[in-house]
Amino acid sequence: MKLKDIEKNLKREQEGKSVPDVYTRVKKAPLNKLLTGETPARAFRKQLAVATLIFVLVLFFVAAIALTAMWLYRTDAKPEPDCYVRITVGDGGEQLRLGVLMRPEIETVCIVTEAENGEVGKHPLITHSSQITDLISPKQGDKISVQVLCENTTRGYYVARTLVNFLGAEYGEFSVEVSASCNDYFAKLEWVDYINVCGGDVKETNGVRELISAYVALFSI
Repeated sequence: MKLKDIEKNLKREQEGKSVPDVYTRVKKAPLNKLLTGETPARAFRKQLAVATLIFVLVLFFVAAIALTAMWLYRTDAKPEPDCYVRITVGDGGEQLRLGVLMRPEIETVCIVTEAENGEVGKHPLITHSSQITDLISPKQGDKISVQVLCENTTRGYYVARTLVNFLGAEYGEFSVEVSASCNDYFAKLEWVDYINVCGGDVKETNGVRELISAYVALFSI
């Protein structure tokens, strides 16, 4: 059989068979969405929009969690004490010495009865709710000393003036002598000695904040 005869037979066989219309089926449910008539640019923009939306939603949830945490922290947390005030009250004989820690806005954190009638209180009375005037019994001729230790000297003077005016008003008609100082070196030495006597471990070279931290730890404030 010649080559031409073989080709004729193959053509007859192919002409007798039907070829399925695959394109029509694919067009109805295409694997590639671009066959639906969507342009490549439009398909890219749609995918980009979906990705951007997901990213924005994630950022929104993260920001919401962070803002909630910040709000709760601001509500519950209070600033640390930044001033130590030593108030000594007496008439030359009996004396009372109070140690007071204060936060900004002249808010009392605690009051420690450091000494009374010449005796140093190694296990002092500590109060977190009483006011300074609750522990002082005004008498005629009292001498009041207000010594403030604060890293911010301007704030220290403000606290000293405020307390002097406050105590003067509380004494009313009694004639008293009031003195005040801020960041006095000898007052700091006495404070360091008191902390060490009560079991602390500080030095005169420590800053006020370090001494406040030691005071807080010592009396479990």
